[in-house]
Amino acid sequence: MTAASSGSYTTIADSSSAYNYRQLQAGASDVLLAAFKFEAGISEDMVLKQVALELGNTASNSPADLAGQKVTLWDGATKVGEAQFGLGTNPDYATSTLTTFVTIPKGENKTIIVKGSLAGQDAVNGTPGAFLVVNYDGNNNGINGNYSTGADSGATISGSSADVTTNGGRIYRTTPTIADVTTTYNPNRTLSAGSDLYAIRVTAGSGRDMGIHSMSFVIASVGVAETSGWQLFGPNGAVNATSITASSTLNGGYLKVNFDSTSPDRLVSAGTSKDFRLRASSIIGLTSTAVETISINLENDTTDIQAVSPEHGLATSSPGTLLARVPTIVRSGASTTDNFIWTPFSTTTPQAAASIDSNIDWTNSYGMAGFPGVAQDMPTITFSH
Repeated sequence: MTAASSGSYTTIADSSSAYNYRQLQAGASDVLLAAFKFEAGISEDMVLKQVALELGNTASNSPADLAGQKVTLWDGATKVGEAQFGLGTNPDYATSTLTTFVTIPKGENKTIIVKGSLAGQDAVNGTPGAFLVVNYDGNNNGINGNYSTGADSGATISGSSADVTTNGGRIYRTTPTIADVTTTYNPNRTLSAGSDLYAIRVTAGSGRDMGIHSMSFVIASVGVAETSGWQLFGPNGAVNATSITASSTLNGGYLKVNFDSTSPDRLVSAGTSKDFRLRASSIIGLTSTAVETISINLENDTTDIQAVSPEHGLATSSPGTLLARVPTIVRSGASTTDNFIWTPFSTTTPQAAASIDSNIDWTNSYGMAGFPGVAQDMPTITFSH
């Protein structure tokens, strides 16, 4: 038997995929922002009474990006507290004295979820591309910060002394969703020249129209001698009038489709969807005696877009300007940051298709809803002949 004057507890970030980095819709209510797992030691139950929070990454967000500058804390479906940012000399810090105390059984854990409503964005208000992060302020312990009481000892017990960081999310005026709809157009996954192969659906968020600059695909083949004439078709026809030849794709590898400036399918109206189908006008090497295949998937971006030298005629924004957190430059060729390029029209009225390239806020698909996970490509679909 080991004697102890009181128990203890520790705090870590919840690693659930629900709290990965995400693209967040400006103006949305009760958005999941973070979750912290509180674990009691084995000596006694802990009664969690107060939690201290802080905004991270404050170079690109502020308390004003939260509606009312506050967050709420939840134990499952039960609201247990609120934390108010924007006060005093340290507006990026807030402490929540729980309105409903949370008991953590000894040797067990409880997850406290942090939610917040996001401020709207328009030409005057909000911070387009704000990267909002809510962290656990582990350095603020004691009665004025983080503490629990021991269920048996009655002692006031401070929590972990280190900050606990979370993934956060980037706030856009609209947030698209991607879906694989291949079976709608090619249910048997049949490989033939000129037929619809891989198909995706792009749905614009309810907050704003979106504009598309480019999408990228990975293509691999078995038994096919050559492919050419790759085009992406939207509801109004091919989005790239000049097809991409086999020499550009090396009969496989990376295929990037830049939308023509005049394509009406560059625009997806708020709350609506458009389907896009990939076709090859020529597939050489198909036989009647063997099985040939082509495998395709839509590529995701694996990190936030990075500003580089101007390309493709897109406008630039200077570092430090309002839109610097939504970089505008797209890089040609395969990379990890320019596979799917789109604009949320943060501060400008959605333009006619040919005018989109003058828009100054472009971003990528990192954290976009619909992909299997953050930085994960859409599943590969194989078409056979």
